[in-house]
Amino acid sequence: MPPYDQYPCEAEDVDKGTTIREHSIDHVNGRFAILSTQEIMFGGIVFTIMFSKPPYLAVDVWVYPEGGIDLDVRSFQVSGMTVKERVEMARFLGTYLTKPGFTR
Repeated sequence: MPPYDQYPCEAEDVDKGTTIREHSIDHVNGRFAILSTQEIMFGGIVFTIMFSKPPYLAVDVWVYPEGGIDLDVRSFQVSGMTVKERVEMARFLGTYLTKPGFTR
């Protein structure tokens, strides 16, 4: 089994869609905007992000602080947004979804 610190790129026995490598490189490569953040009771924060190019993939990324210093990405799951909702959100965000000041 690969080292745990490779998660969410390499993981076994996890829910479908949890690892970033399950998604097309065209859908997860490029700029993205943070749509929302939510602290969770298990610790860490879930960031909902949307990529700036069609199909405007929206994912929930769980980031957990290890030892209060290092950040560990624990999961990378497609959000519950439908394709229609993602397209509407991309239209609503307009140029903000592609401007460097608003995306990473």
